[in-house]
Amino acid sequence: MRLNPALMGCVACAAMLAVAPTRAQTPPAKAGSPPTSAAPDPAYDIAKRAFDALPEADRRAIQESLIWTGDYKGVVDGGFGRATRAAIVAYARRANLPPDGALDEKARAALVAMAASARTAAGFTAVRDARSGVALAVPMKILTKRADTRTGSRWTAANGPASLETTRTSEADGDLNARFDKLKDSTPTRRVTYKFSRPDFFVVSGEAGGNAYYTRVARGSGATGPVLRGFTIVYPVGAKNMEAIAIAVANVFDPFPGAKPAAAVAAAAPVTPGGGAPSVAATPTPPPPVRRAAVVATAVNIGGDRALTSIGACDEPSIGGKPARLAKRDDKTGLALFEVAGMGGDALAATASGATEGDVLAFFITANATRATGVALAPGALLGGGARVLAPVDETGPGGVVFDRHGALAGLIGQRMAPTRVAGITPQSAWPLISTTALSAFIAPAILPAGPKMEAPATADIAARATKSLTTLSCLR
Repeated sequence: MRLNPALMGCVACAAMLAVAPTRAQTPPAKAGSPPTSAAPDPAYDIAKRAFDALPEADRRAIQESLIWTGDYKGVVDGGFGRATRAAIVAYARRANLPPDGALDEKARAALVAMAASARTAAGFTAVRDARSGVALAVPMKILTKRADTRTGSRWTAANGPASLETTRTSEADGDLNARFDKLKDSTPTRRVTYKFSRPDFFVVSGEAGGNAYYTRVARGSGATGPVLRGFTIVYPVGAKNMEAIAIAVANVFDPFPGAKPAAAVAAAAPVTPGGGAPSVAATPTPPPPVRRAAVVATAVNIGGDRALTSIGACDEPSIGGKPARLAKRDDKTGLALFEVAGMGGDALAATASGATEGDVLAFFITANATRATGVALAPGALLGGGARVLAPVDETGPGGVVFDRHGALAGLIGQRMAPTRVAGITPQSAWPLISTTALSAFIAPAILPAGPKMEAPATADIAARATKSLTTLSCLR
């Protein structure tokens, strides 16, 4: 888990991270007197040495697990600070363990198992949100309903006000500072409990209408200029389970996945390791690297300035080189419907195949790093009752079309890990096949009416029909 600089603003830990530890008052030092040092704390030093001796993965696992037990409200960074020790002591007292700030192997295993049960109960699942482009985790068993918003996605609870919402906007619609200025001050309807701003992100948390909220917004580069991405989590004040989940979400949230190396994020973190008091980073954060559009999948023109494909997250999508807007997505199949103004071209024209076995022909766009190089034909066969297709499909194959030997559409190629090339050639491999039934259920009205089988046409005739409707899906990489 990467270090998250914005966690310091969460509702539960704002006071801890925003205020330096309270110290007993002492008389002012006389002029010229040497500075006084903190009194030695042998117990703390012993616990720190024991913690630091553990592998980094174990240190992070302890901090992450203590979030789920409700004891730790800081950054998961593997560092030992006063907050980490206090969390270990608090947990140990409840578990009838020695409250010395150290956990033996058996105690660590029990702690990790307890946290794993809490994560499972919440359905805490990593998500790459295609609408906003952010990476985060969502408690799917608590926030069970998902809906598209104008600028991102929203997950809500079936009962109650708990919600998690992602956003993505162009900075031309309001820059980062203006957004922060709108949220940073208390109003008659909300009480701001914490606020923090840096040139590339801000955090605001507080309470409103009996609910706690935490908002983070970050600036990064997009294809047409700076973009702002963020998330807000809302839950009832006093809901301890949601308080822990909010901290866990903040620890894994990544507004621009892959855009900034972990070392740069660590340098920019305005907190000391292990959950200590805030400090100003000595090393400035370098600007994120320039990102360019790359062809990542095949898209099918279905008419009406719409295109269909199978894709995960896609930053700044374009279809055939034109800006595209995600109109609909099915997380189960990976199907995504895009709207493309002025798309034009030839729409897919085919009847639905009922084949569940036999030979098929797969067609998909091939590409180098930045542009399409052609359309590939990959002979293959249906497997698993038509659930998969075995064919030499390239990494840009998802979204490609699969026809049976009668020239009817068997489905679209689904998502999977890209195959490993052998001597520059893609070997035969099994890919998910999204059936025509699933396609018709996803698109209303259905575009693929069932039709009678025809005499087997020539491969060239099928290819001519298939390739006219294929185009590229590009995303920022």
